[in-house]
Amino acid sequence: MKAGLVVMAAGWAPLLYEIAFGPADSNPIGLGLLMVIATAIALILFAIAGLRTFFRST
Repeated sequence: MKAGLVVMAAGWAPLLYEIAFGPADSNPIGLGLLMVIATAIALILFAIAGLRTFFRST
Protein backbone atom coordinates (compact mmCIF):
# COMPACT_ATOMS: atom_id res chain seq x y z
CA MET A 1 0.00 0.00 0.00
CA LYS A 2 2.81 2.38 0.89
CA ALA A 3 4.61 1.66 -2.39
CA GLY A 4 1.50 2.66 -4.35
CA LEU A 5 1.26 5.94 -2.49
CA VAL A 6 4.94 6.69 -3.06
CA VAL A 7 4.68 5.94 -6.78
CA MET A 8 1.56 8.06 -7.13
CA ALA A 9 3.10 10.98 -5.23
CA ALA A 10 6.30 10.74 -7.27
CA GLY A 11 4.30 10.79 -10.49
CA TRP A 12 2.00 13.68 -9.54
CA ALA A 13 4.53 15.95 -7.82
CA PRO A 14 6.41 17.22 -10.91
CA LEU A 15 3.21 18.13 -12.74
CA LEU A 16 1.73 19.88 -9.72
CA TYR A 17 4.99 21.75 -9.19
CA GLU A 18 5.02 22.83 -12.85
CA ILE A 19 1.43 24.05 -12.64
CA ALA A 20 2.03 25.97 -9.41
CA PHE A 21 5.45 27.49 -10.07
CA GLY A 22 6.18 27.07 -13.78
CA PRO A 23 5.80 29.66 -16.50
CA ALA A 24 2.30 30.40 -17.75
CA ASP A 25 3.10 29.29 -21.30
CA SER A 26 4.65 25.93 -20.39
CA ASN A 27 3.59 22.75 -22.14
CA PRO A 28 4.09 19.88 -19.65
CA ILE A 29 3.12 16.99 -21.96
CA GLY A 30 5.90 14.77 -20.65
CA LEU A 31 4.93 15.47 -17.06
CA GLY A 32 1.31 14.64 -17.84
CA LEU A 33 2.34 11.32 -19.38
CA LEU A 34 4.49 10.60 -16.32
CA MET A 35 1.46 11.28 -14.11
CA VAL A 36 -0.78 8.96 -16.13
CA ILE A 37 1.73 6.10 -16.16
CA ALA A 38 2.55 6.53 -12.46
CA THR A 39 -1.15 6.49 -11.59
CA ALA A 40 -1.67 3.28 -13.55
CA ILE A 41 1.28 1.61 -11.83
CA ALA A 42 0.07 2.83 -8.42
CA LEU A 43 -3.40 1.40 -9.05
CA ILE A 44 -1.84 -1.96 -9.91
CA LEU A 45 0.18 -1.82 -6.68
CA PHE A 46 -2.98 -0.93 -4.71
CA ALA A 47 -4.77 -3.92 -6.25
CA ILE A 48 -1.91 -6.26 -5.38
CA ALA A 49 -1.83 -4.97 -1.79
CA GLY A 50 -5.58 -5.35 -1.47
CA LEU A 51 -5.52 -8.91 -2.80
CA ARG A 52 -2.65 -9.84 -0.51
CA THR A 53 -4.55 -8.46 2.47
CA PHE A 54 -7.76 -10.21 1.43
CA PHE A 55 -6.14 -13.62 0.98
CA ARG A 56 -3.98 -13.30 4.09
CA SER A 57 -7.01 -12.71 6.31
CA THR A 58 -8.95 -15.76 5.06
